[in-house]
Amino acid sequence: MSLKLTVKNAVNLVNRESLGGLSDPYVTVSFQGQKKKTSVQKSTLTPEWNEEFEWDVSEKPPRPDETMEVEVKDYERLGWNKLMGKATLPLRNLLQGSSGTLDLQQPLLDASDQPTPGLLNLAVSYIPSAGGRRAGVPQAAPATATSGASAPAGGTSTTLTHAHQDFGDGMTGGLPTLVASSAAGEQQLGKDRLSNVPTKFQIRVRVMEARQLMGSDLNPVCRVKLERGGHQENQQTRVVKGSQTPWFNQLFFFNAECLPSQLMESFLEFKVCNSTLLRSSTIVGAFK
Repeated sequence: MSLKLTVKNAVNLVNRESLGGLSDPYVTVSFQGQKKKTSVQKSTLTPEWNEEFEWDVSEKPPRPDETMEVEVKDYERLGWNKLMGKATLPLRNLLQGSSGTLDLQQPLLDASDQPTPGLLNLAVSYIPSAGGRRAGVPQAAPATATSGASAPAGGTSTTLTHAHQDFGDGMTGGLPTLVASSAAGEQQLGKDRLSNVPTKFQIRVRVMEARQLMGSDLNPVCRVKLERGGHQENQQTRVVKGSQTPWFNQLFFFNAECLPSQLMESFLEFKVCNSTLLRSSTIVGAFK
């Protein structure tokens, strides 16, 4: 079994060269105590690497709660190499996916975990042992009927759906939800098939724009709220003055540590408000 990561290229990297010129970026990748490093690309903020790294995981198969730590640094001949961006790659969606390969356009964070304009293009793949199944993926129970089919009298029909969530770091995929119905009534089984171990998640939301807002003399701001159980977390965009078609293009991160089943019960609320001194909470539009 092997886990492979291809570091393709990066764009819009932050220049960390303080004495003029451009940075000399390289990438480090850490997984299961092993660190690998690309070559150094001289004087560029759009480096091309196309370098592949491989980890032998035959003795320690990757788990869904494991991550790969990626850093882009500016090489310095003298002194410390400066961080240009970093990212954490969760393996959950890779291991639970069907193809075994994910192509990622990964946003980079700075040392304070704030978003940067930099993007790192990667491909990660997992090749399990011959005849084996992916680590951390539960064996599916056989279905007696496919989606949309009618079950025999007294039987059970089973539908496999996917609830899509963005867990951050570029990995967007589905958590399987198995819904079974029978003559005795419908029963939700999906949550029972998820991990019962608290897991760290990062939900990434990019607010792009709004169009044809109703009203005049608007100063719109978009407020984003994550509701998870009794916990609420709020973030908002900058105020765009005097516009009915505001362009925000802002990226927000929500970090959560909970059971996967609890995350699936969470929801996001978006509100566009007119920000003025007298009526800062006037809602122009909202949805969940």
